[in-house]
This record gives sequence, structure tokens and C-alpha cells, in this order.
Amino acid sequence: MDAIDIRYESFNEAIRFHHIREMPKTHQHLTKFETHNCFELYYLKEGNVKFIVETTEYSLTAGDILLLKDYELHSLFIDAQSNYDRYVVQFCTAALSPHEKLMNAFADFILYGNRLIPAKTAEKYDFTRYFLTMEELCGEQPLPSTDRNQNPSSRDILLFARFSATLLLMMSDFLMHNPDTSQVQSNVNELSPLVNRAVQYINDTITEPFSLTKMAANLFVSQSYLSHEFTQKMHLSTKKYVLIKKIIYAHSLIESGMPAMQAASSVGFSSYSSFFYNYMNIIGSIPSKTGTSTSIEYYRQIINKDNNSAVQKTNPYKIQHIIDRSKT
Repeated sequence: MDAIDIRYESFNEAIRFHHIREMPKTHQHLTKFETHNCFELYYLKEGNVKFIVETTEYSLTAGDILLLKDYELHSLFIDAQSNYDRYVVQFCTAALSPHEKLMNAFADFILYGNRLIPAKTAEKYDFTRYFLTMEELCGEQPLPSTDRNQNPSSRDILLFARFSATLLLMMSDFLMHNPDTSQVQSNVNELSPLVNRAVQYINDTITEPFSLTKMAANLFVSQSYLSHEFTQKMHLSTKKYVLIKKIIYAHSLIESGMPAMQAASSVGFSSYSSFFYNYMNIIGSIPSKTGTSTSIEYYRQIINKDNNSAVQKTNPYKIQHIIDRSKT
């Protein structure tokens, strides 16, 4: 089989579709730990993958579908010695904003144990047809345009509507045919009981100043052992993990209407410039309810001046690679 790389991105950057097939390689591959501001539907057509979401590892085989909420930390361990063929759909809540109740139901559906849809269930209800429909729609894309975001063509708008409609049908289908989770228990593993307890502690104390010493004492383990176990299993230091979680929680406060400076203080930041810097690097927009990437470059210049350091340009779609797990 030949390699495949088919992509679609809506004019408003609210929906992305990828179908990528890679040929076998001589080594296994560990992806970067990342989070982003969109939901993700991942369909593994061919290959073997360990998909890590927060503290849970999902062993995927051909035909499985995995669902992710926005701002969930995740990573992939890929067996690159076989073909790796997958479909990925990413969409922001803004893409389907008129359907808030459905989005909330879908988010709950994921949170309450329906994240992994096994191949047998996907085949039984023909869930994969939605990914194939989106792939067919990719053939109708208009030619790229430099002013596409500001002045989308009628074709752009129609294509976005058809992608949105397909997404709505897919999510409704998932909700109607609640999968039997007993089929997938053998493919789901918690990374570590200690790490699970540590993450729970972090979530419970997210508004308090973080202390590794205090957390270790609460978990009745030594600080060094906790730090080693957490980094080994998560491939991410406790300090970095807490920072990401605090920023994500602050983002939720800002989205609910809390002023940015108050949100920064609520999660323990004493320096607003430090909060601003980390917020932009993790969330990808300025810390405001209506923050978008359009005005980020101006603020980046201020941050760079204050910190006397270069900052990488933010992806407009706000997909943030947090840390390269293979280098930690």
C-alpha cells in the first residue's frame, strides 16, 4: 500500500480532518505529550497503538475508535514496524455551538466510561462510514486562498456545513448505541495507583500553591520516590503537570466569566506576566473569554521583552505540544 495524507481544515479553523497512512519503520515511536482546545475522534484503521489519556493507557488495534474531550493530556506509543493508518477528526465546541446540549451529552458520554469504542461495536453500527464520508468531502475543497478566513467562499461555507452535519450525526449515533464497555476492559490499564492518587490530589488542590513535599506527605511516600514514579509513568514532571492543570483550570474560570487576573490569582500565580506567558503557550490565546490568536503576536512581543527570551509562534488552531516525552 502507498502512503496517504489527506487533510481538511475549515475556513474558520473549527474543524480539522486527517487521513494519514504511514509505511512501516524500523523503530517504535513515542509522540509528544499534548493537549488542545478541541474534541478529537481517532479511528485506527490499521496498526497497533497505545494511546495514553491522562493516567490511563488504551491498547488499540485495527478498527477501534477513541474519543477525547478538549484539554485532555494525551500521547501515543506507536508500533511503527507495521502500517500505521488512522483517521483523526478534531473540532472545537464553537463549530457546533448551536447544539450545546448535544455537546454536553457527548462530553459526559466520554467522561463516564465510553471513550473507547471497540472494533466489533464500530463495525456493528457502521460508525466508520462517517470518517469515509468526511474523506469524500475532502475532494470538494476549494483551492487555498490567502484571505480564506476573512472572506470564505460559498463553497467553503457549504463544505463546513456538511462536515458539521456529519459530525452531529456521528455523535448522535455514538450516544444512541451506547457501547458495551465490558468488551474493552482488557485493553484499558491505569498507569500506576500512586500516580492516580497523585493526580487526584493535584485536582483536589488545584487552587492551592503546589508543594511536592506536602503532596508526598499526604500520599505517605517519600518525595524522591513520588517524583521518580510520576515522571517515569507520565513522562512529565510533577511541576510541569501541575502548571498545565492550573492553566487549564484558569481557562475554565475565564470562560465562565471570571476576570483573567482573578483567575490567575485563584490558581496560585503571584505574577500575572508569568501567568500570561504560560497561558498563551498552553492554551494558545490571550487570557480572556473572547481571546483569539489574532492578537497574540502583539502580546508575544510584550512577553518576549519582559522575559528577554524568544517564544515560538502559536499554532492558530491552538494545538499545543506540551513536552517531548522521548526526551524526558
